[in-house]
Amino acid sequence: MTGSARSLLILAVLLVPLVLACASTSANPTAGQSTIAQRPDAAGVVSEAGSEVYDRSEALVTKVVDGDTIDVNVGGVQYKLRYIGINAPELDSIDTNTRNIAMKATDKNRELVGGKTVELEKDVSETDKYGRLLRYVYAGGIMVNAELVRCGYAQATPYPPDLRYQAVFSSLQAGAKAAKAGIWGSAGYYAAPKPAEKGLYVGSTKSNKYHYPTCVWAQQIPAGNEIWFSSSQEALSRGYVPCKVCGPPQ
Repeated sequence: MTGSARSLLILAVLLVPLVLACASTSANPTAGQSTIAQRPDAAGVVSEAGSEVYDRSEALVTKVVDGDTIDVNVGGVQYKLRYIGINAPELDSIDTNTRNIAMKATDKNRELVGGKTVELEKDVSETDKYGRLLRYVYAGGIMVNAELVRCGYAQATPYPPDLRYQAVFSSLQAGAKAAKAGIWGSAGYYAAPKPAEKGLYVGSTKSNKYHYPTCVWAQQIPAGNEIWFSSSQEALSRGYVPCKVCGPPQ
C-alpha cells in the first residue's frame, strides 16, 4: 500500500465516528493491546491497516485542564497529558475573544472526555519537554484530538516527530475553516483584529512568515525578534509570506 493510499484509508476510518459525533490498565501508560486496525470502517468491516498496529492503554480522565490538556489516572498513577498534533487557544490569554474561544474549547473537551475511561495511543515521543504524556485520545470510538479540530476548537499543529495523523488533522481543519467553525468563524479566534499601535500582522526577523497576532506561531516569537506590518501588502513587499496555519490575507 502506498503512503498516499494509507493516509486516505486512515482518514476514511477516522471520519466515520467523527461525523456521527459533531482492556487492561497498567502503571505503564503504553500498555494495552487495542489497535488502530480494530477500528471499523464505513462498512463495519475491520480496516486493513497493514502492519500499522499501535498499542493502546486505558486511562481515567480525572480533570480537564483546557482544550488540549487533561489529567489522567493510568493504573493508579497520575499523569498530565497533552493531545498530540493540535493546539487550542489559551485560557489565560489577554485577548477577550481568544479567552472566550478557549473556554468553549475546554467545555467541548470536557463534554468528550470528562470523568470517562478513555484509550490512549502513543506516537513516537513519550512526553514533551514539560513532562506531559503525549497521546492520541479516544472516547466512545472518537479520536478526541481530531474531533476538536473538526469542530473548530483547535488548530492542526505539527510537533515532529509525532506526525502519524497530521494529514488527517489538516484535512479536518480545512473543513472547519470552510464551515467557519469555532476559531475560524467571522468573530472567531482568527478574525482580523483591529489595527493596533504595533501593527495588524507580525512576523519574525528569523523567518519569512507573517501572522495574525493571535496565531500560535506568533505567540512564540521572542519580543526582540518581532517585526510588525500595518497591512499584508507591506509584509509581502518586504519578502514575507502568509502563515499557512492562521491564514492572513495576501
